[in-house]
Amino acid sequence: MLMVAALGRSLVFVAVLILQVHASFLSRPDIKAPALTVHVNRLSDDDQGLLFVTPYFYLTSLDTYHDGPVIYDLQGALVWDGYHGSATGHNKGAHNLRPLHYQGTTHLAYTATRWEQSRWISTHTILNTSYDTVEELRDPGNRVVLDPHDYEIIDEKKILQAGSITHHLGGHETVLKEAVLQLLDISSKRIEFEWRSLDHVPPNDTCMGLAYPDYFHINSVTQDPNGNDIISGYSICTVLSISSSTGAILWRLGGPLSSFTFVDNYTLSHVHHVRVVPLSAINIPSSAPGGPHAITPHTHLALSMFDNAMNRYEKSTTASCSSAIIVLLDFEAMTAQVVERYLHPRGEYARIFGSVQILPNGDRFIGWGSTRQVSQHTRDGVMVYHAEMGDRDRPELIGSLRAFKSKEWVGRPRTRGPDLYSNYSWTCGRGGTKMYASWNGATEVERWAFYGGRSEDGPWVHLGVMEREGFETAFLNEGFWAFGYVEAVGKGGEGIGRSRGIRTRVPAPKFSEGCGQWRYPEKSGWKDDSEACDGYRQGAVAKHDQEVLGLPDGFEVRGL
Repeated sequence: MLMVAALGRSLVFVAVLILQVHASFLSRPDIKAPALTVHVNRLSDDDQGLLFVTPYFYLTSLDTYHDGPVIYDLQGALVWDGYHGSATGHNKGAHNLRPLHYQGTTHLAYTATRWEQSRWISTHTILNTSYDTVEELRDPGNRVVLDPHDYEIIDEKKILQAGSITHHLGGHETVLKEAVLQLLDISSKRIEFEWRSLDHVPPNDTCMGLAYPDYFHINSVTQDPNGNDIISGYSICTVLSISSSTGAILWRLGGPLSSFTFVDNYTLSHVHHVRVVPLSAINIPSSAPGGPHAITPHTHLALSMFDNAMNRYEKSTTASCSSAIIVLLDFEAMTAQVVERYLHPRGEYARIFGSVQILPNGDRFIGWGSTRQVSQHTRDGVMVYHAEMGDRDRPELIGSLRAFKSKEWVGRPRTRGPDLYSNYSWTCGRGGTKMYASWNGATEVERWAFYGGRSEDGPWVHLGVMEREGFETAFLNEGFWAFGYVEAVGKGGEGIGRSRGIRTRVPAPKFSEGCGQWRYPEKSGWKDDSEACDGYRQGAVAKHDQEVLGLPDGFEVRGL
């Protein structure tokens, strides 16, 4: 078995961003996505892409953070913040953000959960490249409530989804939650197959204690090459294969009723994100019975999964730390073998959440659940990437249910163009107009062209061009421009989007009386006072003004 521990390796650590509570932007002060710190980045130039996560927080922390779907680049810069808020103030967040193929093109999918009608309601949401919603799938009815943990698009026209039914036993004091699996036609919304756990798995099969109401807790759904369903039950410590025609349980992996015996005495407990892996993508041990050539799709099946190795309530553990594993099932010998295991980079336990993704280049990309970290490992076990969300000393950020990496996503926002913030800023001895440009979700911006004017009607002067630097790019012109706008420029030099015109914010004249060597644009001469301007040099006053007054009012740019 290949077992990888990141601890003790000689690695190049690169601090890309200062660890902070959340990212902060003058052009978008409403965005409160957690900052991403990159600790290790040894990726090759051709191994690029974006990171897709769904930060999950305690409700009491929503004034500090926002818990919508988020995309970052590999340097830790924000690309898209998809937070939409909640009218009730109860927003339980989003889960499972990732690109997928739907109706012949690449779309973006996630599950949003919100408080509505005195209960949590989940909605599977599919977006196009403009971030417009093209499909929303809600509770299918008949008492079934969608589960936000997982769903898969099958043949680009059907959805395999998890759900639950809450049964009230002896009044409303005692409840039992039943797991539900459904195959649904997206176009007609017709349920083609449904499986309910109480018909096949009794409540006393739970590994969480007999009094635990969510006795099954379905948290991943997928299909094998034969079209049968594979699900995992976190609270029964078991992975199940289910006949997609009869609903019968074909086999179990893990738990006291496991159909397979682990040859290495591995104890499989609480797992997340079970997926089928092609045999060609795994490290087949040379010690396999009959040799590697004896392992075929007819006799074997490989599964990747995230092993939390921890009961989050009893705090009991089954391994030294959480890990991502690949298990090889032998249907002739009815044995299971962990052929690959990737240990947590810091030897920690993820109490909840977690994911494993096999990348197109063969690397393994791992989301470390409630420890708020992601990592990428080569097939032979070398960790080439490691990043962390938020501040480790603040408990509000619980983690991300899953984390994914992809090169496929191209974002072209349509409903909102670039944002610009402009303020008259200074360093002692020099004055200037400083502009901040961003475009939430746009992935094709190469640089920004900045323009200034004396009035709303222009004439407009081209002030300069800056290469895009992360989510927000700053530009300083030594003159004073009362109005401005910015144009996003694509790779070919073409304009791909333009902000509205805005008025440059200028600190109140009273600050000119107490700011050392500061020049107010409507006054002449220099003031020569203490260091009273220290707190304002980097746009602090401008940021405060914007947060108090809201986003700056814009106008359509005229006079071109």
